[in-house]
Amino acid sequence: MLRLAQVDDYRPQPFTIAGWQVPDMGTSIDSLESRGIDCIRYEGMDQDDRGIWTTPSGDQVAWFKDPEGNTLSLTCFGGG
Repeated sequence: MLRLAQVDDYRPQPFTIAGWQVPDMGTSIDSLESRGIDCIRYEGMDQDDRGIWTTPSGDQVAWFKDPEGNTLSLTCFGGG
């Protein structure tokens, strides 16, 4: 179940508000890019040319914005 609340004076926050686990980061990024969505690049983070950050444990994370300016993320545990 997912519950959402309408907020009359909403402002996007500077942090990730929702994230999804994906089985394959490359395929997921391809799908976003085909829809004109680019990953966010953060200064000081060692992200690859597609904007994917690989954690020390090998998990992959990528961030992007929705049309309202909210930061969302994808995570692929163990890479892939």
